[in-house]
Amino acid sequence: MIPEYISKEEHTTKYLVQEYLDNRTREFPSQMKENFLNQEEIDIINYYWLHPKRTHFLDTSMLPIQQRILDDPTIDRTAEYNVFSDLYTNPWWTGLKEMLYPKVRKWLGQDIWIPHCHVLDSRYPYGIHTDAQQAGFNNAQHPAWTIIVPLEDYNSKTYVFNEPSVYKQPDEHVENSSNLDWTEIEKQDMCVSEDIFVKDFEALGTQRRWLKLLTIDGTFPWKAGRAICSDRYKLHGSDNYYNYGITNKRALIMWTTHSG
Repeated sequence: MIPEYISKEEHTTKYLVQEYLDNRTREFPSQMKENFLNQEEIDIINYYWLHPKRTHFLDTSMLPIQQRILDDPTIDRTAEYNVFSDLYTNPWWTGLKEMLYPKVRKWLGQDIWIPHCHVLDSRYPYGIHTDAQQAGFNNAQHPAWTIIVPLEDYNSKTYVFNEPSVYKQPDEHVENSSNLDWTEIEKQDMCVSEDIFVKDFEALGTQRRWLKLLTIDGTFPWKAGRAICSDRYKLHGSDNYYNYGITNKRALIMWTTHSG
């Protein structure tokens, strides 16, 4: 049965609470699948990316730091989303659904659904965040994996951390985490070197203390057609790809759910 979309209020009170996270009986390990999409299938995604029936959104979430770091107050977007709304039922996306669902389910399980799917055109790297909470988009029950499929080769990577959170941002996670002894935490090393912090994290608003609290699950390079997936509750984020000679990157993004 196709899972129903639920209200923001129901999603918040049922799935964005620590009790739900603590009582999950299923794990969603981070992993990669090479050649998830071949070049012909990437071309199909690019066709849908420009489809006239897509829903287009501008993301401005990193704009203040983006304008400051790039010294350009005229920048008006962090990313663009071209969303394939109602992937289950919208006849415009039948070909896309028939291509993606068998691949996802063969890989991750027959009870996996894709309630949200879009092409991301990133203009500035996202800082550390989770994908269990997605303001402005439809949500379905039982968040599972985020799947990222780069549409070209990029000298860039996604960092995934071991720590899950019901909060969108690390500062919320830190503020709402009880029993943290910051005196002891401040004595610890970051989970990356100082050089890596400066190159990959500093310009994204990341605080050093967050990386003393977090530990790295894995780093996943962006290669065309390679699928990268991680638990939607796990904190993750991009490197600062501007330091690797890149000014934008595109990927197919799927936020999946399971039957519960």
